[in-house]
Amino acid sequence: MCRESRWRSGDDNDDSALMTSPLDPGQARYAAMRWNTPLSVDHAEFILDLLEARGGSGVARPGLRLGELLMRAVEAGGPGTTGVGVDRDEQVLARARPLATTRGLDGRVHFVCAESATWDQRADRMLCVGASHAWAGVEQALQALARLVRPGGRVLFGEGCWERSPTAAAAASLGEPVAHAWTEPLG
Repeated sequence: MCRESRWRSGDDNDDSALMTSPLDPGQARYAAMRWNTPLSVDHAEFILDLLEARGGSGVARPGLRLGELLMRAVEAGGPGTTGVGVDRDEQVLARARPLATTRGLDGRVHFVCAESATWDQRADRMLCVGASHAWAGVEQALQALARLVRPGGRVLFGEGCWERSPTAAAAASLGEPVAHAWTEPLG
């Protein structure tokens, strides 16, 4: 079920209205962010090179969030590379659509309002960073992505970890299996 935006810009092509509206503190928190993960531009370029999206590849990004990583993957792939971003939050999609238009990605990048865990379209490349909670955990996310990536394709999977124990509110926002898994020591 797609969550509806609490407000809409008067001009669907005016990204500045999405970013600066005093009516929406939810959008304001993303205004200065490039992507919703601790990732440098250099490292993003490095991992997108590993993804190897090339002309003719289809890239899917369940758990879209800000959309920047998907758009960079499609741009890096060159002509013929397409992408689809999936998120249940219409505000996220409302922010991403005009950004894709501004970058000349109309017709190459599409956005779908849906739950990532129920989305079932296959792709050559799957890009999932920090969205395992959509499937209730890392193992379930990896199993789902393995079913969705086409034979010979690639999955780029990144997951978060807590630097310190999460607050009760942070843990509740992700669900117990995910919050617990992120606090367990590795190895």
